[in-house]
Amino acid sequence: MALVVTPDGSRVFVANYSSGTISVISTASNTVIATWSAAYGIDAVAVKPDGSTLYVANCASNHVTVFDAASGGLLKTIGGFSYPNSLAVTLSGNALYVSNGNGKSVSVINTASFEVETTVAVGSLPRSVAFSPDGAEAYVTDMGTGSLSVISTAARSVSNTVPHLLLPFSVVVAAPAAPVTTAAPSLCSAASAGLPALRASVVLPELPQSCSVPVYPSPASTVSVNTAAELQAALTGAQCGQSIQVQAGLTLVDNFVVPGLACPENAPVLVASSAISTLPQWVVPARTLAGSSQVATLASPNSTASLTVSDGAANWYFAGLEFTVTPAAQYVYPIVDMGDQTTTVAALPHNIVFDRVLVHPAPCPASGVCNYVQRGITMNCVNCATISSNIWGIVNPGQDAQAIMAYNTTGPILIANNDLEASGENVIFNTECPITGYVPGGSVWGIPGCPVPSDITVRRNHFIKQAAWQSLPVGCSPATTLECYDVKDSFEIKHAQRVLLDSNWFDTTFNEGQDEFIIMNCFYNPYQVCTDFTVTNNLFEHGPIVGVVVGFGNSQTGQRVMFRNNLAVDINAITWIWS
Repeated sequence: MALVVTPDGSRVFVANYSSGTISVISTASNTVIATWSAAYGIDAVAVKPDGSTLYVANCASNHVTVFDAASGGLLKTIGGFSYPNSLAVTLSGNALYVSNGNGKSVSVINTASFEVETTVAVGSLPRSVAFSPDGAEAYVTDMGTGSLSVISTAARSVSNTVPHLLLPFSVVVAAPAAPVTTAAPSLCSAASAGLPALRASVVLPELPQSCSVPVYPSPASTVSVNTAAELQAALTGAQCGQSIQVQAGLTLVDNFVVPGLACPENAPVLVASSAISTLPQWVVPARTLAGSSQVATLASPNSTASLTVSDGAANWYFAGLEFTVTPAAQYVYPIVDMGDQTTTVAALPHNIVFDRVLVHPAPCPASGVCNYVQRGITMNCVNCATISSNIWGIVNPGQDAQAIMAYNTTGPILIANNDLEASGENVIFNTECPITGYVPGGSVWGIPGCPVPSDITVRRNHFIKQAAWQSLPVGCSPATTLECYDVKDSFEIKHAQRVLLDSNWFDTTFNEGQDEFIIMNCFYNPYQVCTDFTVTNNLFEHGPIVGVVVGFGNSQTGQRVMFRNNLAVDINAITWIWS
């Protein structure tokens, strides 16, 4: 049996497998108001988002029937399937996805012509289909191969596969929350563990003392830009409380610089895509939105950052933008940069927000040189946030690469609700400062006194590494790791205090450069501080080791560290070893 509710909630369509009928139930009276004949072996039903059409999968007869959802009139019978057992309609209503349960594919039907437009190869015995909240991806459970296939609805091909599932039978995606312009209430606080309280005598780590969730600005005026020159002119001449609206769908190529304009908190500068309203707040934009009509793309043509935030800048908010590089740029240090060699706390950028942004290099070509990057965003700033954003493809052979790195900051910093992919440390907190004997290397810049990055909140992020990186770039040799991606931990602290790491998904790592998911790694210098580290409610899966705490041997290292209510799955130093 299967059922579906109409978009307006007025009726429920119930599939009766044996009788081959559809029962139509009124939700007002909770009674059956009609029964429509279909065919024996109904295994799935779906309704078009506008409520006009009902789709029925008849697995026994290998066809899909289409009904007028109001009258029950038969509109079309579509054949040629192999045990169709699941249906899902795209958010636009333009396509119907049908899983072929006795095969290894999903058929995509044009809902206007009722023709099968394409067939997407997936794992064996697909059983259930569901779409991501933004409609950019379709998720398919593959019972036969124990995996989940992720289909890009734009490319209509599998973009990713989640392995190591046990007879995955069904998939469902939560509906996105309605777009909001006020602070999300839970990003600064740990989720409830649902466990008994600890003894009163236990001294717990101190939690971050400062954390604020950014509020989307309401600008007083708007400037629209369509070219790179117009954008840089608007940035240079920006006024507090202004919105700089960048035309969505365009790619602007330059090294853009945000001036040292310090605005009050109640009058920030908003730099946003003209289509930002199409990107629901608190929903991570899919990678497939790169270069689409929903984002405005800022691309660096060389090894300099796509966006640099100058010293002195305060209260700038970036939303719905894509930061990337052109294929001609073969090496980029950070794609977004700030506070790199700033020498005073006052001069550091303050209150800088990245919301629903995409950060990535250009795709590696089938042949030739990739434009490797070392960092996605350097968050050398005070009271800054990266939220609901997607940073991926931050890879580099023989050198650490990070999605986010902060090495010249006092904090606070909020990193929440993001997808973060990097071959080195996905996120790392370190400190560069002018101190004699710094190991390794020695630093001549940074803030004297080596202030401790404090009040770090990292919640609800997906930390991603690809198992396939063990053999990339093509031709790399594990025996000579400088030729291969330098895979390290997912989250690292080399100098920080009052850190909350809560409700994150740590997804895959392996023993190459380092072999743990998280590490407190304060053994280079006696000035380094690693204290008050709270690790709660996280999922760690597919890797050698969950966490390591190492120190210099002083009283500042490893004090008050708590791991509680975390789940570790498929942690195996034999399986996840560099090979």
